[in-house]
Amino acid sequence: MPKEKTKNVRIKTKKDNTIIDVKNPNIVKAVFERTSFLRKVVQDTIVSVQTYKNLDVLSANDLKQALETLQRLYFTIDELDKKMNDNFVKEDVVKELQSINNEISSVFRSYGSKNIDDLLFISIGCDYVKENIDSLYFINER
Repeated sequence: MPKEKTKNVRIKTKKDNTIIDVKNPNIVKAVFERTSFLRKVVQDTIVSVQTYKNLDVLSANDLKQALETLQRLYFTIDELDKKMNDNFVKEDVVKELQSINNEISSVFRSYGSKNIDDLLFISIGCDYVKENIDSLYFINER
């Protein structure tokens, strides 16, 4: 079997400005999974905002503002994927992911979401939802 190539990832910590070398391709995979999830959330939110406009929940101006923000977020996610294809991860990528997450949360506050799962995953976090809420839902199902 050929040996799997590992990628060196350099992350600066803010405490003492030391550089940590991480030889873990799972970090890159995790970033791609997160951008894929965020892209899906943005697409679903675009559909839901248009539906809310058709139901007269949102005004034409609200629709315009929401679509502009969501389109900008979608392009930002694509740019982030292109950065990742250059085979490096910088701390800027993590900051940008958090910024995108915060902006999607803001869109949810103003214009709503397609489903409650997206809202929970964006505002609380995937790990918390998977560990606590999924098990709580399973218990209530019985």
